[in-house]
Amino acid sequence: MAGIVVILSSVTINVGANVMAPARAFENLWPRRITFAVGAIITGLLALLLQPWYVLAHFGNYIFGWLGTYGILLGPFDGIAIADYWLVRKRKLDLLELYTPSGRYDYSKGLNTRAVYALIIGWVVAALGLIIPGLHFLWSGGWFFSLVVGMLVYWGLMKNDKSILTDEEYGKITQTVHTTSSGSVDDGMAPDSVTT
Repeated sequence: MAGIVVILSSVTINVGANVMAPARAFENLWPRRITFAVGAIITGLLALLLQPWYVLAHFGNYIFGWLGTYGILLGPFDGIAIADYWLVRKRKLDLLELYTPSGRYDYSKGLNTRAVYALIIGWVVAALGLIIPGLHFLWSGGWFFSLVVGMLVYWGLMKNDKSILTDEEYGKITQTVHTTSSGSVDDGMAPDSVTT
């Protein structure tokens, strides 16, 4: 009996946890029309359309078909995020502007078309491995290749973009904290606000 309770609780917790995020995502697409319940139904219907019984029928379908394709789809997203934070912006962001409509990071009505191009190019390079037999290694190592291509393309497309903060702009919005040799903190503020 205890084993059945453990199995059922594991299944119900996993189903609930895995439905929550996509249901909320669908709800956020059109909040006036799609409620959480409708989002959960859409999630369930999409889950059926993915035919999980086919994917799990043979391990090759799951590993090489599902996981490989899923990795290729996610690779450029990872590459773009890495390139944006580390290579393009060099860890300098205006946090206030991230949440400002029509602000520095709004791009073209909220869509960074350069990121979309990098995403598509990352997918296409990996997909060449399916089309051209001599390039099959691009598909086999699809996550890595799509990540690297997406990262490099995005980095190249975003050089000199107007959304990149200059050192002067970053200095105006950032408070620098220095630790002295005695271990105290010098943040340029009044002595009563200094913490040790």
